[in-house]
Amino acid sequence: MGSLLQPKTLFSILTVVALVWSVPETGRLIRHIRERDKGPPPPRLPDEDATYPEYGDLWWCCGVAALLIVVRLATIYLLKPLGEKLIPKGRWSDRVRDMKVERFGSAAFKTTYFVCVVAFGYRAVRHTDWLPASLGGSGATIHFWSADYVPAAVKWYYVVNMGYYLHSFVYDMAMSPRRPDFAENTLHHIVILLLMVFSFLYRSWVRVGSAVMLLHDACDVLVYLCRTLVDTRFTRVTFGFFLALLGASFYLRLYVFKWHVLDSIIYEMAVERRHGDGVAWLAYLLATLGLLHVYWYTLMVKMFCVYVQSGETTDLPAKLTDVQPVYSEDDRPLMPPPSDNSSLAFHLSANTTTKRREAPPHDNSSSSSQGFSRISTNEGSNGNGVVAAGAGPGGNDDKHM
Repeated sequence: MGSLLQPKTLFSILTVVALVWSVPETGRLIRHIRERDKGPPPPRLPDEDATYPEYGDLWWCCGVAALLIVVRLATIYLLKPLGEKLIPKGRWSDRVRDMKVERFGSAAFKTTYFVCVVAFGYRAVRHTDWLPASLGGSGATIHFWSADYVPAAVKWYYVVNMGYYLHSFVYDMAMSPRRPDFAENTLHHIVILLLMVFSFLYRSWVRVGSAVMLLHDACDVLVYLCRTLVDTRFTRVTFGFFLALLGASFYLRLYVFKWHVLDSIIYEMAVERRHGDGVAWLAYLLATLGLLHVYWYTLMVKMFCVYVQSGETTDLPAKLTDVQPVYSEDDRPLMPPPSDNSSLAFHLSANTTTKRREAPPHDNSSSSSQGFSRISTNEGSNGNGVVAAGAGPGGNDDKHM
């Protein structure tokens, strides 16, 4: 029973449930669209700026995803020299440092994207009648369910964000080495994409979906700003942004998401009689997303404890230290063993247990057995849990904290 409660196992189960459940729900969605197309025309739009989401708009998502992949690769390439300069040498193995340099460019790209998309998204929804004051609007959440049409800018906000998450899924699954946080990132990508596509095509969920996207995007600005700086020497600056992230995540992803989004689904949707196909399915996806919020927030609290005890910044959700070799092939430590006040940074990562090999006798016969590394039960290792020095695992690109 205990193994089922491990985050890796739980995330794998939730991913399988989402994928299996998506099969019959896709059939229901197709029938829903056909019946809607054969039925009477939708109500007349109140003004020329309003529009209904259409399944043909999804083709634009593919174009946005392709463009973002190209821009991301270019950003990583252009920022690699800066990453090499800012990320210190000698602290990690060459493989782990290379992953951190690549993540520096990738995180800088994502920071820029979310700054731009938050500015565009907030401008699109700030004057709507459904954006609550808790998100900077003047509307009421009951209007999430009062109509199916949205301003054209809101539809394009949806389309661009769907393109971003499609690009992220393709990049992480096919173009990035697998990292220790692969299970939770895979679940996150699948849940987000299913939520966005189904809510967009059902139409009646687009309004609440725009609010969910806005609160996530606002946090992601700070998430990737911290991930850009976490491996550099700017420790105090990183910690300052991290404190802002702790506050923003608690307010937006825990408080607003629960009390203004989930509660509106539970109580206000019934008032507007918006029950129909996909309600239980989309509610499951949103609940799974909320579970991921809680999990990532607990990791951030642990990261705060790491900094208080050791003065070091570390990225526990990405868990790149899980692939850190402790000894090189000539049995020289790649980094000193953690002291009492810094060991927390290496042992708080969820689902991970580590141990060092004992130093071998200094004779020539021992050279063939050298090169052992940290042993981890995480998915970042090979089949038997051992990551050999210089031959660590691949990995999924880091996602949310």
